[in-house]
Amino acid sequence: MDLSRQRLQPETLEHLAEWAEACGLAEQRQALFAAGIVNPSEGRPALHTALRWPQETPPVAGSEAEVTFAAEQRRRMALLVERLRAGQWRGVTGQPIRHVIHIGVGGSDLGPRLVAEALEETHPTRGPSVHYVSTMDASQLVVLFERLDPAATLLVMASKSFTTADTRYNLETALTWLSSALGASREAICRQQLIGVSARPEKMAALGIPEAHRLTFAEGVGGRFSLWSTIGISLAVQIGMPAFDELLAGAHTMDRHFLEAPTVRNLPVLMAVVGAWNSQFLGIPSHAVLPYDGRLASLPGYLQQLEMESNGKSVGRDGQSVEHTTCPILWGDVGPNGQHAFYQLLHQGSHTVSADFIAVARRRENA
Repeated sequence: MDLSRQRLQPETLEHLAEWAEACGLAEQRQALFAAGIVNPSEGRPALHTALRWPQETPPVAGSEAEVTFAAEQRRRMALLVERLRAGQWRGVTGQPIRHVIHIGVGGSDLGPRLVAEALEETHPTRGPSVHYVSTMDASQLVVLFERLDPAATLLVMASKSFTTADTRYNLETALTWLSSALGASREAICRQQLIGVSARPEKMAALGIPEAHRLTFAEGVGGRFSLWSTIGISLAVQIGMPAFDELLAGAHTMDRHFLEAPTVRNLPVLMAVVGAWNSQFLGIPSHAVLPYDGRLASLPGYLQQLEMESNGKSVGRDGQSVEHTTCPILWGDVGPNGQHAFYQLLHQGSHTVSADFIAVARRRENA
């Protein structure tokens, strides 16, 4: 990470690091990893680091139950993934499943879809084809209905609450298609051609999904962080469980760096304090994310939710209104497209915009 083009001096970073520590960074970070309450308004922890904590590594004290639960759900997910990739899952007519429609919205769609696009080239699909659906206007589903064999199609309903209007509407549409096309009851479709992923197992049970086809994750996992949970099942079907485990291991490596590295050498902390410097202190209202690799085309969209839903607040932890900007407006596109679309404004316009230029050092692992 190169911060040399930011509007700051080395002493600025030192002051920002001191500011972060004065804001309680160390205490809040420890609470995050220990499954403590870091969301006081809802009385919840934020458990995404537990999702990717290795089973063979002792967890941070306080998070043992959450790490164990996440590992057990990942084990159950692996069994379903292997069945699908081995062609051993059959629909109501006895045909093996060859297609998966992942129905989600927000983090339940943006995260898995981003990584699926990023890793598609290095981990080509050897199991069922996977398709992501999020819009309620049926434009995405209708195209799939015309292309896919209903007898060989499995639905994955990915929703933390299992009540989100967008996902429920799309699920109802897809269930109607399967039932009508196959001449099978809705109950039979739910038993054999539907997997549910949610923090609300009772909602999945009420829909008629068998217990073996229900995957859960903790209520303390925010939707925008749920990629690392069983929400990632469709991604794992696409790239395989070994690759999914590697993904978790890479995320855990950064978790440990965030937990253990000194503040002035801590990449997540540096990104946070420089972002605060730009938006709160310099008054820069927007931030562009510009990846120079087509596989990261969905990264700006994913980061929009991750950043603006997390930090887009007007009230502090103490419940009082804040008078400063808590988050920039985040936007962006693949760099070469942006060069021919909005870089003129970045270079010569009157707006001040901070930016992250993202380059891939090695296109392939062995390159």
